[in-house]
Amino acid sequence: MLFLEEFWYGNISPGEEKYRPNSEYSKSFRTMEKCEELLKDKLDAEGWEVFQEYAKAQMEANSLLDCDSFISGFRIGAKAVMDVLLEPGGRKT
Repeated sequence: MLFLEEFWYGNISPGEEKYRPNSEYSKSFRTMEKCEELLKDKLDAEGWEVFQEYAKAQMEANSLLDCDSFISGFRIGAKAVMDVLLEPGGRKT
C-alpha cells in the first residue's frame, strides 16, 4: 500500500507515538503526575476545579501547537522532495 493510502486509512498516526519507559518524556510525565497528586491534596474543591480548567486549556494549546508543528514539518519535507525532484542536476552556483 502506498504511503498516502496508509496515511488516509489511519495506519500511520504521528500523534500516537509510544515513549520508552526511561525516556526524557516519560520522566517528565511522571513528574507532572506527582505534582498533580500533590496539588490535588493541597487544593480545596474550588482550587482543584481551577487547576483542572488550567490543565485542560494547556492540553488544548499543546495540541494546537503540535498540529501546527506537524503541518510545518510536513511542508518543509514536501518542499525538500519537490526541490530534489524538480532540480535533476542540482543548482548551479
